[in-house]
Formats: sequence, C-alpha cells, structure tokens
Amino acid sequence: DIQQRMFDNIRLKIKEADQARQIRKLSFRYRIAQVAVACILICFGFSLYFLQERQEVLSNDLIVKVDRGQKANMELPDGTLVWLNSDTKMKYNNNYNHKDRIVKLDGEAYFEVAKNRDKPFIVQVSDMEIEALGTSFNVKAYATDDHISATLIEGSVAVTSDNDRILLNPNENVFYNRNTHESVKTTLYNTALISAWRSGRIAFSGETLGEAAVMLERLYNLRIVFETEDVKGYTFLGTIKNNSLSNVFEIMSLTVPINYAITDSSVIISKNSN
Repeated sequence: DIQQRMFDNIRLKIKEADQARQIRKLSFRYRIAQVAVACILICFGFSLYFLQERQEVLSNDLIVKVDRGQKANMELPDGTLVWLNSDTKMKYNNNYNHKDRIVKLDGEAYFEVAKNRDKPFIVQVSDMEIEALGTSFNVKAYATDDHISATLIEGSVAVTSDNDRILLNPNENVFYNRNTHESVKTTLYNTALISAWRSGRIAFSGETLGEAAVMLERLYNLRIVFETEDVKGYTFLGTIKNNSLSNVFEIMSLTVPINYAITDSSVIISKNSN
C-alpha cells in the first residue's frame, strides 16, 4: 500500500509537472503570437501611412511659376520642351505621362511637344483646351486678359472652347474673346513674330499702345501710367531687338507722338503736342 501510494504520488507530481510545462509552453506561444500580431499591426500601420503619403505625393500638382520680368524654359518628363513668358504659371500632376499628358496654363508659353499618339498633349486654360499629338505651338492665356490666342507653328492641334472645336493647320491662329465667347480663326503670314519673345525680342503685329503697355508691364515688372487716354490708340508693327527699357520707349516715341519719363518702378507716358 505504501509503495502504491508513493507511486501514485510520484505519478501525480509528474502529471502536475507536465501540466506546468504545457502551461508555460502555451504561455510562451501566446506571448509570441501577441508580439507577432503587434508587429503585423505596426507594419500594416506603417504601410498604410506610407501608402497614403505616396498617394498624396502622386496626387500633388507641380507648379512652375515665372515672375514678372523673367522668362524660363524646361523639359517635361515626356521630353516636351516648354518656354514660359513673364508672369506665367504652369501646373501639371505628378502622374504626368503615366495616364495622360495634361498641363494647366495661366500666361503665355511655347510648346515643342514630344510625339506620343497614345497620349495626346493637352493644354488647359480657362474657357479653352488645346490638344496636340506632336507639334509646336504658342498659347497666350493670361487670366487678366479678355482674350486667349493659340497659334500653330508645326503639326496640328484641336482647340476646344464652349461648344466649338477648331482644327488648326500650320500658320493658323485662333482668337477667343472671353466676353463674347466667340472664336475666330485666321491665317498668319509670319508666325515667327508670335514666339519672338523666346529669343528676347519684342514683336508688335498691330497692337495698340494700350495693349503693348500690358505686355511691357509684365516683361519689365513695372507700371505704365498714361497721363492722357487718347495716346492708347496708337498702333505698332515691327520687332525691337535691343529691348532695353529705355530703347523700347525711345523707338516708340520716334514712331508715334508721345513723351515718356522712366522712374524706378514706372513709366509715365504723355502726348507730344509738338
């Protein structure tokens, strides 16, 4: 009996020891599982965070801004070359050239578009959209102007405004009036004048002095003040190569009867009655 009780007692202690080991083993596995779950949650959290950050980056717009008195040129990711005139802002998405090729423009720019028939190149401006496959063209669309113009140098483009869709051939121009919402297509015999600003020249093709003043204010980052309104109607035709500020107004004053006075930040124009 004593031996049997001793044997039962030993067997019981062995069983208790086995149960304790099993509990410790399960506890260890449970702790490992907890750590693994925690790691998975942390990794998932980081992945979600970086995915959101990447999506935010990919959805962000890239903005190129050229101040008054400055010009710039750049190359887009698809190889399209862009020249930006003074006081111009261009915006495009980080996804540019992945699904589409769209830029938004406020100002004046000249484009030499890299060819890609699967992804048309589109310039969006207020009230108008210009679509091209591979071509060279100039767009002038300042938000403060009453009109938008697009001039085709080479290739072909489609210009859409309101319900109109106009196809341009080389040396053709479309002029859109924001007030009347009308588009007019014309043929130009010297499109080089349209993009003369790229090489630092100032070209006039019948602009009035009032219209020229707006362009010169952007180009030289100054203010032009007219002492008399009647001088705004004088028109100009030609190109000025030496475009220093004083030279430009000197040539103008030799062409039409005006006087001018240049200060640090403005030009005052009056009528020359002599």
